[in-house]
Amino acid sequence: MSDKGNDVPYLGQITITGPEPELGRRQHFVDALAAAMTEGWRSLRKVLDHRIIGYPGGAVITVVLDGDGLDFEEAAAALASLGRHLTTWSPELLEYTLQQVEVARLDRRWDEEHWLPPLDHDRAEDRPAWPLPVLMGDPLQELAAQYLVAGAVRSVWEPGKRVNYPAFTARDVALGAAEFPWHREITTALGAMLIQAARREASDNDYAPLIVAEGASREFADDLVRRARLTADDDATDGFADDQMRGHLLLQAFVEAHELGWTAAAVAMADHDNPDRREAHRNELLRQLLDAGFGALATMCAGLQDVRSPWELAVELTDDPVVAIITDLESDRIDEDIDSDTCEVWAAATSHAAVWAAIHRPDLLDIPVGAELLDDLTGSIDTLHQVVHSALVMLGDAVIAAALEDPALPPVLLTPIRNFIAAQRAIRDEDYEGDAIDDMHCALEAALGHHDPAPERLREVLRLITIAAPLTGTHANPELGQEGYISSPSQLSSALLRHADEHAALDLSPESHGDGGARLATIAVLGALAPEAAGAMAAQLPILDHADPRSEPAARDQALRWIHNAIEQTNALEGEVSPDPDSSDARLVLTSARDHRPVPSDWPARRLVAAAAEASAAVLQPMTLEDAAGAIEVFTGS
Repeated sequence: MSDKGNDVPYLGQITITGPEPELGRRQHFVDALAAAMTEGWRSLRKVLDHRIIGYPGGAVITVVLDGDGLDFEEAAAALASLGRHLTTWSPELLEYTLQQVEVARLDRRWDEEHWLPPLDHDRAEDRPAWPLPVLMGDPLQELAAQYLVAGAVRSVWEPGKRVNYPAFTARDVALGAAEFPWHREITTALGAMLIQAARREASDNDYAPLIVAEGASREFADDLVRRARLTADDDATDGFADDQMRGHLLLQAFVEAHELGWTAAAVAMADHDNPDRREAHRNELLRQLLDAGFGALATMCAGLQDVRSPWELAVELTDDPVVAIITDLESDRIDEDIDSDTCEVWAAATSHAAVWAAIHRPDLLDIPVGAELLDDLTGSIDTLHQVVHSALVMLGDAVIAAALEDPALPPVLLTPIRNFIAAQRAIRDEDYEGDAIDDMHCALEAALGHHDPAPERLREVLRLITIAAPLTGTHANPELGQEGYISSPSQLSSALLRHADEHAALDLSPESHGDGGARLATIAVLGALAPEAAGAMAAQLPILDHADPRSEPAARDQALRWIHNAIEQTNALEGEVSPDPDSSDARLVLTSARDHRPVPSDWPARRLVAAAAEASAAVLQPMTLEDAAGAIEVFTGS
């Protein structure tokens, strides 16, 4: 049976179960269901199409309901009503019970005459498809909703930073929640978590000032926090002790107070004319509700900002054992990733520091800490290989060839570096049949003594960079002055730092700070070699060249945190007093920090950042390379 309908309909599936009919009465059973469908049910919603498939012990009834102005909850209620009707229509059906009701939106009809495909159609790709979240079932949907809400709250704490993995923000969740079935699941999880957060906040007696999600209404967030906190001292709301129901009542009262009724039925009452405008208005109301909820939850959970994942936040609010198990697994993974990232970032920092020193301060590679650095790099030769490879590619084959004429280079380097140059040139040779990039890496491996690296051999390769870097500013460089090419040592080191993790081929976890962490760790390593080198490198940080007006204040704040962290760390250690920095800028910044006086406000950000990095490294002196590993937190910590 099929009728025409309008708007987006709902696809429902009703399963009833009971005794298996005798062989001769099986058709009577199906006929009774058909009569109940076509004659007995007087729903306000029109059935556009339906199908009955009987089987021993029950039947599955597939129904298409007219969706014009019909909310999801109303569709589910209508189908449940139909299911009850089917099991009570005739004496023959009284022995059957309603087993299951499923509902989803139906994107398109089968053809011009039918909503459902013919019974003999069995190609899986053409069958009506249920949205994947529906196939997850309620328990998994609820867990997913808790994860998304907790992740949204984390992003409210750190606006502008995509802190979750996979990366998403509160705005992502608010916009995506309009899709079925998340509008129901997200609001349900949010309501329950608001109740739980208010209870936890009251127990800890720790009340934070209001936190408002980006783009949200401060008035709405403040009122929702107030309403949630009123529930903290009670065990029930209107007789309901369940957190989900209490959260539903909390949000329902809030929605009514602020006229944020976002359900399809509520919006349809206010605007009957334009379906597109109605849907857009509904989504905007839901977004306002969620934005207020995320800000309220962020406020009441402000003491938990150190959590490292959405699960670590969710587990603080619920006693669900499944959430606890998932959190333990996720936290173990994060711990392992942090350990791995620490090793990766250290290898990148030492490699970048060695190449930076080779470009600007080669003398530092010959002091005791420099010798420590070279010895340490023998254990991370793969990472050094990648950074040196990037540096040589940026220098170009002509500049490297010119550097090979320098008698300071040992003969052992000449053959592998000439092979490297030949491979570089082969990339431009369309007739070359080999793998030029692989040939370059093989040549560099030979130059570094990759299979048995020695500090002395690494020093000689770095000496090649020392000789080649200044040649980029001479006529030995055929690309001198051309955009996109290196024409000075500072351009070379800046280009390497701009994408520090890429040039070190880092494989970092999703929670890592990436380029930023590797660059800041490099400052710490250079600080062990010489504080003024740390300052010079900090002056090349990419944030200082960003056009975004927020970058300069962020760079200034970051620089001042370095000094604060360095002073705090040395005070805790109670070691010997470090010598004053060499530069007057660094001395002034350090004195201002120790005396709690503001730094000069008229200094450009680059000048302040350089001075702060040098001052911070000076405070940490004397430093061995091992000390530098501990000092990384000074530059990367908050």
